[in-house]
Amino acid sequence: GIPAIIKPELTIAWSQELSDEIIESDVRYVSGTDSFTLMSNQDKGVGIVGVNVGYENEDAKIHLGLNGAFGDVSESVALVAGVGLKW
Repeated sequence: GIPAIIKPELTIAWSQELSDEIIESDVRYVSGTDSFTLMSNQDKGVGIVGVNVGYENEDAKIHLGLNGAFGDVSESVALVAGVGLKW
């Protein structure tokens, strides 16, 4: 077979928002009422943590991971999967 390696990866990062804009969304209820605007402040700084495992050979890379972003206003967790081809 083609020689391959399994590579675990831990990522710890910080993301700093440089914009002062307030997030606005125009929404309406399903019942068809008039639309209204929701406004929210965005996180200025967000801590990012990721745990990934990759399987890589000379032709391709497959990775699977779990990434989280944690701030004062919001948090999100995402399952990430991907395939990369090399040539």
